[in-house]
Amino acid sequence: MLRRSPIVLVLLAGVACSSVEPKPGTLLVDNATCVPGPCASVEVLVYPSSQPTTPGGMWSISLGTVTGPSACLTFPASATFRVNGTVTNSWTPGDPAELGGLLPEDSRIQSVPTTAEFVPTAASGWSITLPADTPAHPGPACSS
Repeated sequence: MLRRSPIVLVLLAGVACSSVEPKPGTLLVDNATCVPGPCASVEVLVYPSSQPTTPGGMWSISLGTVTGPSACLTFPASATFRVNGTVTNSWTPGDPAELGGLLPEDSRIQSVPTTAEFVPTAASGWSITLPADTPAHPGPACSS
């Protein structure tokens, strides 16, 4: 039977852990339209800080739609922006981004972020009130 020294095992464990991708965090969204009510649907959009130049508005990634007073959404592991099948930009939750809330009557082409820039993997969870001009706040991970 082969015997490995504890130092070799620690080094191997360190190499294995260093190649693990950061897990996407969660986002607890409070729907500001519910006060005083009734709630309007708010589509939550992520705007990567590295924006490609496009004639059709800013590149955004839909996290989902909040239809009630609050919802827990998960950042995707990655996203790509393609033009004619060619990747022109990539984003992961380890990259800076901003958030925005899109109401049903709003045009996605004219949508813009309303929060300060943050990095989703910098905390296990985040919370925000949308639509509003507020920063995302780090906090514990939420569950759907």
